[in-house]
Amino acid sequence: MSASQAESVTPTSAVLTSASKHIAIVCAQENLDFMTCKDNDPNPAACLEQGKKVTNCVANLYVCDQYLCLERVHMKGIVS
Repeated sequence: MSASQAESVTPTSAVLTSASKHIAIVCAQENLDFMTCKDNDPNPAACLEQGKKVTNCVANLYVCDQYLCLERVHMKGIVS
């Protein structure tokens, strides 16, 4: 997904809350990389790239869900 496409995806807080368990599993590595960066460097600008990766992961999951794209979810073991 391109940056412009990710910016156009605006899920509500209710959608993000209900998807939080899926996000935690599907975007686990991106979240870990971002949090590790933040732990190692107090400068917010230092972790922008990792933050963009988290945003893109969540946006891709959101777009995937809108189109009933369950293959990715099955691959991560979220849905049996």
